[in-house]
Amino acid sequence: MNVLLVKIGTEPGLESIVTKLKDFEPQVRTFGVTSTPGQDHPFDVRVSSSYEAMLGAHDEYLTQGLYVRPDLFRKIAKYEGQLLRMLERVAIHDLTSVKSPPPPIPQFIDSVDDRSQLLLRMIAFWDFAFDLHRIDAIVAQNYGHNGWDAVIQVVAEARNIPYLFFHEVRPFLGSLYVHENSSEIGQLELGAQLLRVANERFQFIDDFEMRRAKMLTQVGIGRS
Repeated sequence: MNVLLVKIGTEPGLESIVTKLKDFEPQVRTFGVTSTPGQDHPFDVRVSSSYEAMLGAHDEYLTQGLYVRPDLFRKIAKYEGQLLRMLERVAIHDLTSVKSPPPPIPQFIDSVDDRSQLLLRMIAFWDFAFDLHRIDAIVAQNYGHNGWDAVIQVVAEARNIPYLFFHEVRPFLGSLYVHENSSEIGQLELGAQLLRVANERFQFIDDFEMRRAKMLTQVGIGRS
């Protein structure tokens, strides 16, 4: 099974998430989205990085002549307005900190056409990547909220690729929300079911105290 992990196991000290997954299920091949292209990572294959994905600056778009398949676009057309609005995240981002697409793709200045062209590049690339790497399932760090990760979620749904994401709610430090789509946010049934299965198969014990300490450190009120 080929599993795409979106910004999971890329932070220092959290690489063991990926290695433990392979320990539990040796037949799994891991494909990753890192923060930067040259970043050390535990994946079998690095697919892309947020540095490249923010502006759809994937070399394959030009070298492979990528385009959006009409049948795919029909399936995701209902999300087009939502995705275009979400690309506001790109407009307010420090674009000097991410990779820009090569010419002849014009510089992104946040016009309606810029957002539309960026969205099409993102859709075309991730559709291509899912085919190239034969992705069977996707697990994401959070719900899609940066533009490119939302496109991953929508394209996965259109292609019937199982998609799972985590959503930590900071005030509830002992809770972990796990969902398959954004409409399920706040529901705990799937997360509870997955924990039961994990305990039955792997005797997995979730260390809530360690998680709480890590989260407190992340928000600046704990010891580093």
